[in-house]
Amino acid sequence: PRPMLFMTGDKDFGSPVEGVRVIGEKVKPVYGLYGRTADFENAIYPDLGHVYLPEMWRKTTAWMERNLKP
Repeated sequence: PRPMLFMTGDKDFGSPVEGVRVIGEKVKPVYGLYGRTADFENAIYPDLGHVYLPEMWRKTTAWMERNLKP
């Protein structure tokens, strides 16, 4: 599986947190089957709506540097 990064606020009504948790519970074990659990991250931020914090932008750009650069 390809690297995947989810970052969701638990108050983001466009991405209900219950569904985001289910995705993590179902998908992470699949990455584990291939020894690639480090390539899947499903971060849920408490008390956050549909916004990106500076920390989230840093995490996104670091992820892109690791996974999208040739």
